[in-house]
Amino acid sequence: MIITFAPLPSYGKSHVISFLAIGLSKRGKKVLIIDLDPKLFITSFFVKQRNIYSGINSFQDIDIVSLPFFEYSFSTLNYNILSKMMQDTKINTSNYDFVFIDFKPGVSIVSMNAASFSNFILSTISTAKIKEFREGVQSIFQWMSYFNLDLKYLGNIIIAETKPEELAQQAYLGIIDALKLLPDEKINEVKKRIYPFDGTLDFVNFNTIIPVRRDLNDLKFTDKRKYPPVYRLLNYERTRSIINNLVDEFLNRINMA
Repeated sequence: MIITFAPLPSYGKSHVISFLAIGLSKRGKKVLIIDLDPKLFITSFFVKQRNIYSGINSFQDIDIVSLPFFEYSFSTLNYNILSKMMQDTKINTSNYDFVFIDFKPGVSIVSMNAASFSNFILSTISTAKIKEFREGVQSIFQWMSYFNLDLKYLGNIIIAETKPEELAQQAYLGIIDALKLLPDEKINEVKKRIYPFDGTLDFVNFNTIIPVRRDLNDLKFTDKRKYPPVYRLLNYERTRSIINNLVDEFLNRINMA
């Protein structure tokens, strides 16, 4: 089961992947994260930068694959590059319960490879990135329509400091507008692949809101830190509650999709 986050520079995409990975691993699930960002951002949540190397870096029951995507040719629109990379590194994704793919934000051949490699896609939405969110959803639905009809959209995770209801409404409008851009014969086909979308706001977004807080945002594992910062996420009751609620909703949407 492979999940990709939306190809847009929404604040918190890598952070939410780490929350889900931690929460799922604590429930006995084997998790793999594929880090395709040239800066290996999410890898640095779990491993000190000086200790990161190309290949598998592990943290407890979570494996993080740091892949040098830039070594592969992108001279043509090839949607099978990621599959070749995984074969080259001899990593069998079927050995894991969940695989998450993180990559540099933006609509690119890298993000298209991630989408074509995946079963599900998720998105995050934050106040400062509403325009990018709408553009990203439009791209996702275009891919679902023309390139990868097996890809399912699980909804949006809201990251908000205040007024999450406004972001919820913006996410709904973004989905409606993105559907309008599709040919008439494709709209119903794509709707069937959105976690149960009934034309209302009810199921577009996760109920669990990720608050903008320092203990949730400052996750980079620097040399000055003794333990990975993601480890302390479970040390606080309020953070454990957020992660557990997020994982509960995530698993429910997977089962319903």
